[in-house]
Amino acid sequence: SEYGNWQYVVLDPAGIRLRGSPAYDKGQKLSSRLPAGELVDVVERRTCTDGTSFLRLESPAGWAFDVQPGACHKRHRMSEVSIEHGKWFYRVSASKGMAFRARCSFADDAKLGKGPDLGTLLTIRQRVRVGGTVFLKVDGQNGWLFDCKDGRQLAEGPVDMITHQDAFTTVLAPEGLHLLSSPTRQKW
Repeated sequence: SEYGNWQYVVLDPAGIRLRGSPAYDKGQKLSSRLPAGELVDVVERRTCTDGTSFLRLESPAGWAFDVQPGACHKRHRMSEVSIEHGKWFYRVSASKGMAFRARCSFADDAKLGKGPDLGTLLTIRQRVRVGGTVFLKVDGQNGWLFDCKDGRQLAEGPVDMITHQDAFTTVLAPEGLHLLSSPTRQKW
């Protein structure tokens, strides 16, 4: 056994049912289910001879495995991820905007509702790479967004931002100033 603290994401579209012990035995299945895209903390790993690692979670309590044990075609059920903490800026480039997600998943049941519109500048506090996609945790929001899906870029970034402290600007334009609701190149 290996003890520590690792972050994993559930990859299996059907989710994963936790087990009472590190065994591939249907009798060990618990009622707890982790949906696809759920991020979990693992505190113990036990690697089997076939390459499968059983993973012990504290909350919810139980065991899961990263690769389907014993199968001819090893199906990845969970994957270790790194959660980056910091401050980044991204701009929504999806023409219809984006929907917030409850977890790091493209699944329809993960949608929380309407999110930011095209051109919205986002402050990101956490990033998680899952395959070729980076999931983005927006500052002040409960949900996640993502930078791309199926090869389509939906959020551009990170964008370099310069903050000016104690700066003032005067606009000297005879026709006045027109403010936009977001930084887009779209015509009104």
